[in-house]
Amino acid sequence: MKRILLTTTLIVITIHSMAQMSFTVKEPKFDKFIKITKEDVNLRKGPSAQSPKLMYEGITTWAGTYWLGAKDKMHCPAEDSPARFEGQYTPVVGETEDWVQFLFYGEGRSVYVKKEFCDFKSSKDLVPFTVDFLLENQIYLRDKGKYKGYCFEYYQNAEEDKYGIYVGKMIGKYIVMARLTDFYPVFDHEQNEPFKIKKKMVFEHRGIEKVLLFNSSLASNIEDWGNGIWQGVFDPSKLTDDQIDVIFANLPTDNLEYYCILFKLSDQEGYGSVYVKPY
Repeated sequence: MKRILLTTTLIVITIHSMAQMSFTVKEPKFDKFIKITKEDVNLRKGPSAQSPKLMYEGITTWAGTYWLGAKDKMHCPAEDSPARFEGQYTPVVGETEDWVQFLFYGEGRSVYVKKEFCDFKSSKDLVPFTVDFLLENQIYLRDKGKYKGYCFEYYQNAEEDKYGIYVGKMIGKYIVMARLTDFYPVFDHEQNEPFKIKKKMVFEHRGIEKVLLFNSSLASNIEDWGNGIWQGVFDPSKLTDDQIDVIFANLPTDNLEYYCILFKLSDQEGYGSVYVKPY
């Protein structure tokens, strides 16, 4: 899925660290979407079969990508392999007569692939998100209060040791979200207050973290693991407007990594996404 600066996309997000969050979002303008339908298709730096191709650095432990054939990388280790992008639609950000350009996941790289290897859809194939669909994908759309129309998604990738929360807004047939980092929710079953914010805290191996301690009132999937150990998952859908005011006023908003745009196409079971760098 789950992304160069996207000049063809009209999007402005403004986040203020004050009593109330404020987003100003313009609807993205994508005309075409492509999906690579052939196997083992190389991704190129430019619209040419002789252009450097994108490589995965490592097989068992993925550490990033690089261009093979560029001046500083003419050879690759045996454990590296060509990068692939198969089985999902992504917006077109540029094209020539025979090649199409899109964004490769969240790295900020644009890549080219030959059109003959792709299936195309247009913006007319976009379908609106429904509340039920979003809930199935753990994206919480607020339907009342001063944050009506805002979306919240708790992000957790234990393998990469990355945590955060997406905050965004539904606009047209898209959802535009920003991921706030330095946000690490920790469940505290015995805590009386719904939440406490610790700006600095030593937590396990992660060292100094910004931590949100939350109790059962803001948790779902609560489990008793025995020996006084409880587990709960932070549930943004349970936040009140006042709690959102306080929590997000204390979160850093000057280190946004990227904006994430979600979309859903007809005949698509899940949803697609594209990441763009802040600008």
